[in-house]
Amino acid sequence: IERRFARVVGRKESPGRPFLYGTTTEFLRHFGLKSIEALPPMATTTVKEPHVASEPPVASPAH
Repeated sequence: IERRFARVVGRKESPGRPFLYGTTTEFLRHFGLKSIEALPPMATTTVKEPHVASEPPVASPAH
């Protein structure tokens, strides 16, 4: 946002209504792209379960 590479384009219809962002022509110009289609496809990501330790953490003594 500060470098004008992204701008708010709307709000998502979900809890908290987070902002949705889009790229700007400044972003394209800075990275030498003619259009947004010139970007490589986004990698698909999967949500991983958090690591669960087998033993609870040990509290360190207060200083």
